[in-house]
Amino acid sequence: MGRGSIRVLVVGAGVGGLASAGALRRAGAEVTVVERTDRFGRVGAGLSLFGNGFRALEALGLDTAVRAVVAPTAPEGQSGIRRPDGRWLVRGAPTATRDLRIADRTELHGALLAAAIGVDVRTGVDVATAHDDGVVTAGGDRMGGYDLVVGADGLRSRVRRGWPHDASVAYAGWRRPDPALLVD
Repeated sequence: MGRGSIRVLVVGAGVGGLASAGALRRAGAEVTVVERTDRFGRVGAGLSLFGNGFRALEALGLDTAVRAVVAPTAPEGQSGIRRPDGRWLVRGAPTATRDLRIADRTELHGALLAAAIGVDVRTGVDVATAHDDGVVTAGGDRMGGYDLVVGADGLRSRVRRGWPHDASVAYAGWRRPDPALLVD
């Protein structure tokens, strides 16, 4: 790492944390990722990646790594949202899902981890607090000297709680879908 590079701590080694860490490293930052869990394991979930997601991955330099682990074609059939009884609430236009690909979360995570070349990934580090001065506490120890702390530690983020403004998660409301998409 050259002189003058910024030191970044990413708290959380999930999909968002690893994508951020890899992109920041490729931009020249010295990046450390800390993850609460002791090791990465299998997570039984699939993720849908739309065309705009791939454009974001391309901007981060991650599209090739991710395309290697996603389904080669879009799922067939109608897309949308159904009620519990199976009736359609909203149907998506075929063009909306043309670039949709499905990824196994564990495979996606593995691809992002492999693409995080030069990133120091540490597991078993449970961050207790993070402050806007770059000081983080984990396991009673102070870690400091970071120019940037990225909170990728989920919904109950300890990083977000340490900032000096009201960073609580709040309900943002619901917007009714376009009536042209509603189906009886």
